[in-house]
Amino acid sequence: MSVRPDGNVHLTRGPGRARLTVGVGLIAAAAIVAGIAVTGEEVDHQRAWIAREPVPAGARIDSLAFEQVSVSLPEPAALVTQPAGVATRGLAPGELLTVSDVTGGEATEQRLVTLPIPADRLPVQLRPGDTVDIWDHDLPVLSDVTVQRTAGADLGPGRVEVSVPVEQTRAAVRAASSQGLVVAVHP
Repeated sequence: MSVRPDGNVHLTRGPGRARLTVGVGLIAAAAIVAGIAVTGEEVDHQRAWIAREPVPAGARIDSLAFEQVSVSLPEPAALVTQPAGVATRGLAPGELLTVSDVTGGEATEQRLVTLPIPADRLPVQLRPGDTVDIWDHDLPVLSDVTVQRTAGADLGPGRVEVSVPVEQTRAAVRAASSQGLVVAVHP
């Protein structure tokens, strides 16, 4: 209670009560933020394996070509818990390894072949891990092969290295001597 100079008396709260209200509010806010952070961490993040290097379809999968990371996905995915088996499709570096990317079958033996393909016939978006078909003018030469490396300092301009099943090696070597090769990337 205090008396004003004009003679009116009024009740006042002490500074301790305002500090108490602010303190309780800050503690409640901190508890809410901590609860959201803890709950979000448990629900949103999953352990996953991503490819470190291109993995061709049919290649044996092991943990050397993959790296385990923590990911946050908008929807739960069927992720592989341990890399093992055979790749059902080509994987590019950085791609997540899902259950549908692996089978328990036998690995197919692969060969690496470097093909000379003029830069104007290479898709701009071509990258390691892409599955492609190779054409010589209007004739298909190789189908469903996986790009391992694309034109660059270590491979040279206008060159693409692909992994092919051993039974397609002869066709790949013949294609390497052609000057009319075109790459068709699978969607």
